[in-house]
Amino acid sequence: MACSDGDISGDSQTPDPSVVDFPIAFVQRSLPVDEDGQLETADPREPFTFNAGAKLYLKERASPTASSLDISSAGFDTDALYDIKDIAVNDEGNKILFAMHAPEIEDADDDEQPTWNIWQYDYLDQTLLRIIQSDTIAEEGQDIAPQYLPDGNILFSSTRQRSSKAILIDEGKTQFVALDEDQDEPSAVLHVMDDDGTNIRQITFNQSHDLNPIVLRNGKILFSRWDHAGNSNGFDLYQVDPDGHHLHFVYGKHSHETLLDETSGDTETLQFTTPSELPSGEIILLPQRYDSESIGTDLLLIDINNFTETSQPIGSASASLMSTQTSLAFGDVSLGDGPSVGGRFKHVFPLWDGSDRLLISWSDCRLINAETDATDIEEDADDHAMEKYAFMEEAMDSTHEEARLIFRPMNTDIGYTFVHKK
Repeated sequence: MACSDGDISGDSQTPDPSVVDFPIAFVQRSLPVDEDGQLETADPREPFTFNAGAKLYLKERASPTASSLDISSAGFDTDALYDIKDIAVNDEGNKILFAMHAPEIEDADDDEQPTWNIWQYDYLDQTLLRIIQSDTIAEEGQDIAPQYLPDGNILFSSTRQRSSKAILIDEGKTQFVALDEDQDEPSAVLHVMDDDGTNIRQITFNQSHDLNPIVLRNGKILFSRWDHAGNSNGFDLYQVDPDGHHLHFVYGKHSHETLLDETSGDTETLQFTTPSELPSGEIILLPQRYDSESIGTDLLLIDINNFTETSQPIGSASASLMSTQTSLAFGDVSLGDGPSVGGRFKHVFPLWDGSDRLLISWSDCRLINAETDATDIEEDADDHAMEKYAFMEEAMDSTHEEARLIFRPMNTDIGYTFVHKK
């Protein structure tokens, strides 16, 4: 049963000889399933979930024939089951930052288990190291979503809440870690540290999570904030300076409801997460949903320079503009659960090389036999396998229909794409 509305294959686009090739790094893992074999999906409210069995690979060229090098396993013993996410690269293209979680300790209590730490791989020296060298300091909080700042320091999201705790001491109160407003886990807010893991300081304050920070070309930080107070309960886009000044709302507070079907009027509530900046200054992101039954999603293009909401332009200069929040996908991607004819996307990275290309991870339409379990796939489904994410380039042209397959994992693995070398 063919379930994709487009033929995406290695021969669908002839490589452009004028475009310089680039290495890519990616995380490959088995799809996370629970003890009953049911697919475990990501929820933006739970950013510290540990799914063992990931590895970080580096391919020297964006080609199906290029070999892959495991660059993360050197951090642990052979056959260790660890987790990796949130890859970033410096502007020179020679260092890779990522969040990595050490293997769980058998029979240890939850408060004795390892936390998420920030690691770095040096492409030139081929060395792997944890940014915070001290085991004690490294385990003080959950550290995720790292990014390089223009001055070489490192931005990340963490539950450390150092400034919040210092304020409590100044007020003569006992230190404690603030929990998110669901009281489920410590709140993660933005921090900055020197490139050697010292001089850690908190730059944002929120009752719930501040996640997915990126550094815009103007030097400011764009991130997803979980606004969860009063009647609000959604992830919106905010902006702040690297020193924590000039925090302000950017987009999304009243744009979460998205129409799925004009006939039925069905809607889904989208959360604005994992933003990336395009050379045009627009933002492309992969919206998530609470309690979603799917791993991937659509590619949404948002013009934050001219809109604060999907149909609310900024100022009189934009009065002629009607709306933003449009799909960049090359097929019909469903934002709800169930089959998606155009497949689904897991990660996106704009290539700032003048080619107007995106590096994406994309999965064919996935079919589940509800009468058995999540690992049973319809007999005629593509590859007779669970959801796979292929690594592709998509041209950002007016039709958004050109895509070239870079490679597809040969087993039931999922990958996060990464990056180009400048």
